[in-house]
Amino acid sequence: MCVRGLEDAQEACLATQTPDVIVQFQSQTHAYRCVLLHQSGAFFPEGCGVEAEEVGPRTDHAGPCLVLLKGVTLPRADFEAWLRDSVMEWAVMRVYWIKQRCADRQDALPLDWVLQPAAFTHVLDVVETAAGVAYSMSPCPRLFRTTAWTRPRLEGPLCKATSKLAEALAWVKHAPRGGVAIDLGASPGGWSTLLASSMHHVISIDPADMAPEALALPNLTHIKSRVETALPQIEAALAAAGAGGGADLLVSDMNKHPSAMIGMVEPLLAYLKPGGHLLLTLKFFSRSRDKAWDPTNCPQLAGFRGVQVVWLLANTAHERTCVAIKC
Repeated sequence: MCVRGLEDAQEACLATQTPDVIVQFQSQTHAYRCVLLHQSGAFFPEGCGVEAEEVGPRTDHAGPCLVLLKGVTLPRADFEAWLRDSVMEWAVMRVYWIKQRCADRQDALPLDWVLQPAAFTHVLDVVETAAGVAYSMSPCPRLFRTTAWTRPRLEGPLCKATSKLAEALAWVKHAPRGGVAIDLGASPGGWSTLLASSMHHVISIDPADMAPEALALPNLTHIKSRVETALPQIEAALAAAGAGGGADLLVSDMNKHPSAMIGMVEPLLAYLKPGGHLLLTLKFFSRSRDKAWDPTNCPQLAGFRGVQVVWLLANTAHERTCVAIKC
């Protein structure tokens, strides 16, 4: 059977069956987090499978880094377009579209086929399972996705951790356009710079220096002080920005344990207006997937709804992100 024939057969399967998709990530923890994101229902668009599961032998931190999306109904072109523009794009290495064969048959390979070519245009993957034989036939540019082919994760010295903020905003479906954000522990200014690109004004709080390019932004105010002594300046900055009703967004990526983080953020919760989002990076000190911090037992968050602790793809193995909406 020629390459074109294999492609035609696969397209025929695509037209008659609901495909499964296998996504390969850069690490096993990314695969695990992808499953959590899928289960949440807050991240993947409709049609990206009815279930997601890690596949292959694995431990918490090692394995084939594969996630099976079962029953994907989103058209292939739409799925790939979503993935290309999503915040998880940088973590994906390969995508396999898996189909059951239409009928039992055996084809002899042509004698002139080169089985170990130095250059090739397509990749055929075949797996025999208890349910039958599944295969995926993909052009090389579509299949092989390495870090050299995807957008750089880091675009500058200030952007080292902005992927966490971008993913958290996508998680809560918050597209900031105007409004005011407060960034606690803002130095050197990566998160503040990202927020300033779409918010009306950003109030950055940190006793340390901010990067010159962040300070040069016309809609950024740096309060060079600890939070406990910065409250009068914060109130003045909110008033100057026309945010008498409070800030729309309160974020922090400080290197603090959750218990310490909540204590430092607590004085600022009063400045977040109803409906405003709280996004906090939580730093832990073990490699376990399970992190012992329960936001439901946190009295400071009693006035918030939709409180969740999520493991974003952009979080490290020691981090989680807390998202909440003020009542």
